[in-house]
Amino acid sequence: MKKRLFILLLAVFCIGAAQSQGKYTIKGTVGKTPLKRVFLQLYSAKDSVVRYQARIEPDGSFVFTGSLPEPRLAELRLATTSRGYFFYLENNLITLKVDPDDIENTRINGSFSNSQYRYILEDCEMKEDSVNVCLENFIIQNPESIFAPHILATQPYFALLNSRELNRYVSKFTGAATRTYYYRYLQKKIRQLSRVSVGEKLPDFALPDTSSRETTCYQALEGNKYLVINIWSSKDLTENDKGTLRTLYHKYKNKGVEFLSVSFDVHRDTWIKTIEESRFTWKHASDLLGWESVIANTLCIPYIPCNIIIDSEGTIIARDVPNARLADELQNMFNKKKR
Repeated sequence: MKKRLFILLLAVFCIGAAQSQGKYTIKGTVGKTPLKRVFLQLYSAKDSVVRYQARIEPDGSFVFTGSLPEPRLAELRLATTSRGYFFYLENNLITLKVDPDDIENTRINGSFSNSQYRYILEDCEMKEDSVNVCLENFIIQNPESIFAPHILATQPYFALLNSRELNRYVSKFTGAATRTYYYRYLQKKIRQLSRVSVGEKLPDFALPDTSSRETTCYQALEGNKYLVINIWSSKDLTENDKGTLRTLYHKYKNKGVEFLSVSFDVHRDTWIKTIEESRFTWKHASDLLGWESVIANTLCIPYIPCNIIIDSEGTIIARDVPNARLADELQNMFNKKKR
């Protein structure tokens, strides 16, 4: 495996070195659709996001052409999709067969970089119990690879790293890795995490409540010893989660603990219905923007549902606590206070 991986990585390096001498041509086809345009987004550390668009011809075909100094992360989007198809674009003839009903089922040919990225993930997935060790070893052993920041930024195993842990990997990246979109993303995440880590004061935020009135984090905290900020969405909340939250709210509401649930829902009716059917009687707020919510980035939320706990001064005393561990976290918090 190591020999094969070395050969593949060497080929990627050679492709990157030759990028400035060529051009890319994307020839795509879209299944039956009323859409007239397709969009291409290129991600880089320097340019952030550059967007292009192409006409979808009557036969469903479309073409993009250009030139890149090295392979770059790209995203193909259709006008009606909320998400796109991510792939690595390089100077070559690349074909895309797009399913308009599920863009993630897009078929791609001609991008060696994209094949290599998929190979790395699939090879590690075959390791079963050591998948995460395999991914970590790749990052450590290939600090110059354009794929290393991508893996570090998107694989669930690394989602809970704090700013210091994350920086231990990112500070080792060199060469092409430092010219990628995800390298810039990770640097920004490190800065954000350092501001919302345990021991730091939580930045205040304002969101509409269920009556469409603006409410803030510190308004919810006022007069209480602690505030549990529960981040959730209707589709991610199980019946066990609902029971746990109701039990803990009633157990601690007279002990100076307030709850504020912040939803990543996008439909107001669904959000309100879930609150009512779940018999949640505490404070709720949401900007109904899903993962585009200002809270997702401001508080560096790694997954949902999860919880952040702050004390009366706004200091973060626990974060990224899953609902299944919330009871233990609150119990330990009060046990420490008694000592």
